Amino acid sequence: MKSVAVFCGAAMGSEPELSKEVVKLVYLLAKHNIELIYGGGKVGIMGLVADTALRCHCKIVGVIPDFLIDRELAHPALSELIVVKSFNERKEAIYKRADAFILLPGGIGSLDEFFDALNQMHVGLLSKQFGILNSMNYYSPILMQLHKATELAFMKPQMYDMIKVGSTAESLIEEILNSEPSKINRWMEVD
Repeated sequence: MKSVAVFCGAAMGSEPELSKEVVKLVYLLAKHNIELIYGGGKVGIMGLVADTALRCHCKIVGVIPDFLIDRELAHPALSELIVVKSFNERKEAIYKRADAFILLPGGIGSLDEFFDALNQMHVGLLSKQFGILNSMNYYSPILMQLHKATELAFMKPQMYDMIKVGSTAESLIEEILNSEPSKINRWMEVD
């Protein structure tokens, strides 16, 4: 694996423990010489990701819509900044470049990016690795909903099982590094 896209918040949130795990995750990616791709911002968890990556000499690529640059939200010191026209173009650029996706603490935008990528995997358009940093059980309600969707046959068990979940940065990175990208197509029959 050469690159990981992280989907994360433009807000910092109110729980410092979540930020600590994000910092650990970025250090672990840098330790393994894995390029980091993210939304290009300088605020919130996004800014924390970028600043941490720069401190540990990890290549960090931002992908940001031009209208956010106008609001002076782009990080000024990235290894590379790709400017696009829309959020949809941002997602497509990230999906093409990344080998894996990790959902970090965030809100609506983070969830949109992660689930859009997951949906593209679901219909056979992507073959990537997916992970969720579930520090402090932040994403447990969403994981419970995905489990319920599997239980009630709205989602194949293989889809649920291919999402790697770690309550710590260390456990999540270990899971991702020791797994292969999944190829799932919801219309294929599974024995």
